[in-house]
Amino acid sequence: VDDLIDDLTVATNRARVRGTQLSLPSGGYVRAFLRIPYWNPPSVGELRFRPTKPAKRWTDHIHCWNAHYVVNYTLTMISLLPGFHGAEMWNPNSKMSEDCLYLNIWTPKLIYLYLCFQCTPIVKFVLIGHRLGLLYFLSLPDSEVVCGDDGMHDQRLALSFFSVTLFLFSFFVLPCLINLLFMLAASVGLHLLSPGSHGLFNRAILQSGSPYTPLAVMTQQQVWNRTLSLGRLMEDIINQQYTILSLPALIALPFTPSVDQNFLPDMPEVLLRTGNFLKTEVLIGSNQDEWTHFLVYRAPGYDITSQSLISREDFLKGVDLVFMMFGDVTREMAIFQYSTLIGQMRIVGRRIMISCNELSDHHHTYTQNTGGKPCLFLFDNHSSNNPWPAWMGMMQGYETEFIFGMQLNSTMGYIEEEVVMSRRMMKSWANMAFVGSITGSKWPETNNFLLKIIILFLF
Repeated sequence: VDDLIDDLTVATNRARVRGTQLSLPSGGYVRAFLRIPYWNPPSVGELRFRPTKPAKRWTDHIHCWNAHYVVNYTLTMISLLPGFHGAEMWNPNSKMSEDCLYLNIWTPKLIYLYLCFQCTPIVKFVLIGHRLGLLYFLSLPDSEVVCGDDGMHDQRLALSFFSVTLFLFSFFVLPCLINLLFMLAASVGLHLLSPGSHGLFNRAILQSGSPYTPLAVMTQQQVWNRTLSLGRLMEDIINQQYTILSLPALIALPFTPSVDQNFLPDMPEVLLRTGNFLKTEVLIGSNQDEWTHFLVYRAPGYDITSQSLISREDFLKGVDLVFMMFGDVTREMAIFQYSTLIGQMRIVGRRIMISCNELSDHHHTYTQNTGGKPCLFLFDNHSSNNPWPAWMGMMQGYETEFIFGMQLNSTMGYIEEEVVMSRRMMKSWANMAFVGSITGSKWPETNNFLLKIIILFLF
């Protein structure tokens, strides 16, 4: 341990950063540099709606021992199941605040934009705190202040800061950018499409999300219309930004990245079709039952105490809920397509969020037309200690337990087969980060007639 003491201080171009040493469940230690600021707090003065700029030089020494705040976001759905571990585990375990623009770095080549982790000695890990939601995706016509996509600029600035200092933290190549949840995985895809982000990372992993899903990106006119509609209701957005706009009910409003001619020059499907994206190795995939946890929060007839065999009346109400932003024709088509299927709403929800058809179309265009190098996967394993009922299947987010090695913690009660599976997946994802293939060698080829999706089954 004494040999590691000198390794806990890193001299960056802004200050000396003093980290800490943490023990691992599997034994050994990892260096951790927590709460490294890369921008000033956005709630200070006029910074809230401004594009991100680098933080000024810090004091001579900063102690990075405690994790940073979690960005403000709504807990509306999660709080509907109080005391249930399956829901509570997604709640933040630290204070929520706009003062969230920090890096957490663990070194024992992945970058993850949001939640939690378990690491392995061969993988170095960075967590980026960034802004989310209405406050940072508002956009007004002809405004030099409220221009939208501030949350995306946060991510880019953090990547830029890290690309300059990565070797100081024992990173010797550009990182692999990874995210494992719907909208945040879409943001990884947007960095592939954004010219200003190229050169800041060398590979990407998109799990359970894509920038090409219907809800991922708005046109410039859409975000303008939505902002102006909100402004008419509130009368003065800017003057009420520290009171009304910070309320949880408004934070939850659907504001997403948009075409701003700066971060994102055009809609994702246009950039993909015309070949305007970073050509590199990309791992793209989803879980078998992405959307089912949303059903028990919102859709009628579903709960965690029964098999949730819904009536046709509940199904029709669920279609109206899922397709609330679409027209009557779209809803009628969904009813016709899915009304005879068992588990209808599970399928409807999965396909509106992200589907294998969408992934295969993305893969074909990315590979055949423009020279991209994607790999595809589908994950299907309801782990032995998953707290949700079995009918919910393999939900969004639960592959993270395998990828970050929770099964290796013997106190958590996983079976031996799951430990083996976790080791296999950790190795595969590390291979993707280091060499661009989960096998460590060439990925199986696809063609126009047959798309080979690698399906990871436990049994």
